[in-house]
Amino acid sequence: MPSASAASAGPKRPPPVDDACGTTDDCDVVFDDETCCHQCEPRFGNKSWKRDVQAICRVPANVDARCDRGPQGCSVGFYPPRCLDGHCKSVPKPRTLGWRCTTDADCALTDMGDDCCRHCEERVGNKSAINSLVDDCTAQKPPPRCEPVACSVPTKAPTCENQRCVVR
Repeated sequence: MPSASAASAGPKRPPPVDDACGTTDDCDVVFDDETCCHQCEPRFGNKSWKRDVQAICRVPANVDARCDRGPQGCSVGFYPPRCLDGHCKSVPKPRTLGWRCTTDADCALTDMGDDCCRHCEERVGNKSAINSLVDDCTAQKPPPRCEPVACSVPTKAPTCENQRCVVR
């Protein structure tokens, strides 16, 4: 006869999301939720976390009995996760900012990524391209959910060299 503690232990649950990463290759996608139910909404984390979730959720006793067992016809689109600021995030790849210039005054820097959040890496481009990115982000409804970032990256002014905005 099983002990009372073994019977009351219940199903094992997957660990909380671990999205720490060093490179984009560290990131992956999971479609199981905290009760091992398949969901159309992806969760993003590192590959080690994904292996842990899959190991727990492949055991039938760990899958919540209330999960919808119907056909899974998900049509949720998402960007594959990338490692940004040490966390796996689903954001578009950076768009190319225009870089043509005739004078230093044509050039600018931004720390805004294409996810409309601030990051510690600065991007150089011509002012109209950067202003367009900022305008697009300002117009986003709802606004993006960003983590606060404290950077100590020294900023150098961009210059125009050979009709190209650069930072040296």
